[in-house]
Amino acid sequence: MLEVINGYRLKTGWSTAGGGQCQWAFAERDGVIYFLKRFLAPRFPVDGSPGSAATKAKKLDRCRAFEAHHAALNEALRHRCSAGGNLVVSRDFFRDGTTYYKVTDRVDTAGLTPDDIAALPPEKQLLLLKTVTHSVAILHEARIVHADLRPDNILVKRASSGFITKLIDFDNAYFSETPPPPDQVAADPIFLAPEMSRYAAGTERDPRTLTVKADVFSLGLVFALFTIGGTAFSDFKTQGALYAHEFINQGKSIPLPWDRMPARVVPLVQRMLMPSPAHRPTSREVLEALKADVRPGTEPAGPRLRGTLIGARPTPARAGTGGLRGTLVGR
Repeated sequence: MLEVINGYRLKTGWSTAGGGQCQWAFAERDGVIYFLKRFLAPRFPVDGSPGSAATKAKKLDRCRAFEAHHAALNEALRHRCSAGGNLVVSRDFFRDGTTYYKVTDRVDTAGLTPDDIAALPPEKQLLLLKTVTHSVAILHEARIVHADLRPDNILVKRASSGFITKLIDFDNAYFSETPPPPDQVAADPIFLAPEMSRYAAGTERDPRTLTVKADVFSLGLVFALFTIGGTAFSDFKTQGALYAHEFINQGKSIPLPWDRMPARVVPLVQRMLMPSPAHRPTSREVLEALKADVRPGTEPAGPRLRGTLIGARPTPARAGTGGLRGTLVGR
């Protein structure tokens, strides 16, 4: 018999592939297939759990903080995200026994590699960059730092107008200027912003420097990978470092092969990778530059990013509501 958890019937076994401190599976509820994530930590202390009273109290405090963090993220995105949109937020978040679970839409991906994306026609590549930037801008309008922008968390999906992205996995997200403790920073070092790397290492002690601009740096590296291809960072080691943030922290330029990047995006990506967060554009400015055929400049007045609610409880699936271009479909 297939396992049922809080009304979700598993359709697959649990996998740890790309899950970090989580496991994931596909599960069905009311005829709809969802992506179900099981957190390996924290564990809620229940009757019979091991440990002293003091240990259990500490575990309970951590669990309550974990619950409050997820609730705050959901509340901050209220009215900013639509069901079936390109920002894949929680449909359900719950605890079953000692374990926490999160439910999101299932996304059918196109299976494109960075080399595939770099080889796309300019208009299709531009649409892909727009959709991921649009999702990041929604987060930033709510003062949320994704904190782990990388290709694994940017799912590429086919759409009638070409390829679009679905931004996933906000487990490491935090509110601007209020990052987690340095020892709890969990992000791919390949795409880590220099200020975040210094904070994790204990050399940057002011959390107010950890803003949404850290995501802009990470997004700039994603743009480089998506426009150059999988060899975008291949010169790093021979130039004296493994990661972009290390070059910045050493006072050096990032040795990207700029001549292999489409000329129209070079000035924009260079601004996104500025050492100082204050000198980087906002995600909205990046989006407007992409809309203006990648001519970076000041942000024109425009509509606020809006949508409908996805809260902490299950909501029925429905068709996408549209987006930057074409129909931005859901599952």
